Amino acid sequence: MEIFNFDEWAALAKASPDEFEVRRSHYIEQIISRNNNATRLRHLQWRIDTERKRARTTFKSYLQLSTMMWDSFILFCDAMENPRSEPSRQAQIIDLRRKS
Repeated sequence: MEIFNFDEWAALAKASPDEFEVRRSHYIEQIISRNNNATRLRHLQWRIDTERKRARTTFKSYLQLSTMMWDSFILFCDAMENPRSEPSRQAQIIDLRRKS
């Protein structure tokens, strides 16, 4: 796999957004498929892609993904502070209905 070149990807995103999305998905899958946690990473990528699709604007997408990352970081910090405690098994319910 080639080294990531930000300028090339930025130019592709401006010139051909559809081609950018196809290549982005392929690149992400290449990285995920080489990992021992591929199933878990595919699930996480599905969540990321779903949040991006649901967001009405790029900024809203950024906010949603930022919130997801902070939530995960807080859980990680809690686990580091209390290594013997059981992790929370609560599932977050995501409303997939379109808002009108």
